[in-house]
Amino acid sequence: MGPSSKRPTTSPSSKSDAKRRKVTNRSVWNTEDDWEQIIADSSLSTASVSSRRAPQKGLQSLSDHAARVASRAFKYLWQASDSRERHGEWWKSEWSYVEDRMKVKVRDGVFAQWSEYLTPTILTEVFMPCPEVHLPGTLATVLQAQLLKPFRPISHLDLYTSLTLTHAAKASDVAIAGLIAVLPNLQSITLKGCKLASKRTVDAILKFTPNVHRVNLKGTMVEVDDVKKILHRFGTQLVSFKVDRIRFDPNKLREIFTMDVYPSLTHICLPGDILNGSGDTSEAKRYISLMTSLKARDAPSDAPFSWSSFGDTFPAITHLYLPGLLVPDKQAMRIAPGRLVKLSLVAAISGPPVPLGTVIDLIREQTETLESIHLGQVLSTARGKDVYEEWEYLESLLGSCHRLKCFKWMAGSADRRVMDLMLNQMSGTASGPWGVVKALKWTSLKELSIDWPYHLDIFDSIPPGSVLEQLHLPSSTVPTGPKNMYLIRNLRNLAVLDLSGSSVSDDEMYEILDACPFLHKIDLTSCRGVRVKDRRNIFKAWREARTT
Repeated sequence: MGPSSKRPTTSPSSKSDAKRRKVTNRSVWNTEDDWEQIIADSSLSTASVSSRRAPQKGLQSLSDHAARVASRAFKYLWQASDSRERHGEWWKSEWSYVEDRMKVKVRDGVFAQWSEYLTPTILTEVFMPCPEVHLPGTLATVLQAQLLKPFRPISHLDLYTSLTLTHAAKASDVAIAGLIAVLPNLQSITLKGCKLASKRTVDAILKFTPNVHRVNLKGTMVEVDDVKKILHRFGTQLVSFKVDRIRFDPNKLREIFTMDVYPSLTHICLPGDILNGSGDTSEAKRYISLMTSLKARDAPSDAPFSWSSFGDTFPAITHLYLPGLLVPDKQAMRIAPGRLVKLSLVAAISGPPVPLGTVIDLIREQTETLESIHLGQVLSTARGKDVYEEWEYLESLLGSCHRLKCFKWMAGSADRRVMDLMLNQMSGTASGPWGVVKALKWTSLKELSIDWPYHLDIFDSIPPGSVLEQLHLPSSTVPTGPKNMYLIRNLRNLAVLDLSGSSVSDDEMYEILDACPFLHKIDLTSCRGVRVKDRRNIFKAWREARTT
């Protein structure tokens, strides 16, 4: 090859220039456009919750104020000693003089503010005053714990009567059983969300806690045989018993519920398909049932109880939770009048809605005592005008619940066709599609949660004298504008507000904050009308806007 055919050499500087001139795809990382506008126009959405210290209503008691100050200053007081080895000496010496009820107030405040700082040593030496071992999953050290031996109280084990261990997802079955085994006088055991709790945990309860009368095993791996053992051993003394995620065989319930009457049970949580489910327990059949629409079957004739005589089997019931409720059309549910305080009837996601007549049957005799109602998919199975009359009757019943403090209607996960049909049924009533909500007693209601992906026009029914403290409207299309923002501003006692997914703007939020002095937590996730940088810092943005 001759000299003339040689390629020309390229200097290092020209190579770098060519590299800089290389065209790259446009992205949020290299564009000159406004970052905030790109995020707002995209589908990117992260949880955007703003919070601040809760303002006080009225005068604080001296004890509440002292507990609040001590909680806020805990870390600094704990580190008051000169050397690291002596950290906590001053706190522990003074802690011994604090009254037990005051210790609980300070403990709860410290848990809320310093969860990442707390170690098992601090928890056992300081924050386990008798008679309660309180280990919530909100503490990072509890959430990640696989072994629970470091969390055992260091002394007076026989004086502890209550164990609360929640959402300890990594704690093994053996570890939980070991913690129960060293606390022989437990009367209350709450293991909600401890996913690995199973047979060994139940065996420990049976063997080491003869006085137990409250058991919460929701979100655990306990099985039918475990429930059977607990009810056989403690049936006469149980006051509260809660389980879910268990597939009972309706034809074998007589082997589990052997007593005709459970005289002391006041708080009951059972799978809603316990009587009318298929009873399939194999993993393959369970998977198939989850992927197909469920259908309510007739309850066995020899079942130990029925929905129509439920109150006879559980005469003391005050709190009833039936997650994944599956009942036939026109199924009556009977409980002695004036008993229920809390009621939760939420249908299975893949199952049919709860018949409206069943809801009415339960609420009709409980209007004088009900304080909390939680509903999901509800549908009238009546014909013609009777459909609207049923909904109007529910409105009148809810309007008669003078003690109702909490109302939740979470239908957002329902089949869209079911929700359309529900809305059509409610629209035919005299008071319109949201008459059920508008009928509530706003003079007593303190918490309202509605999860409906529809236009939610309820604010004109909220009177200025409302005592509402929590308003949750996730995924609902909340109408904004001057009129509705003015109505929200009437909620002077509002402390928690969830407007995620709405079209509320910064200026409208500022007006709400001007009028609602007790607001301390606001969820603005996916609120495209609010600037991205303000969604998690709306209180700061509001202060800056009002001081400029």
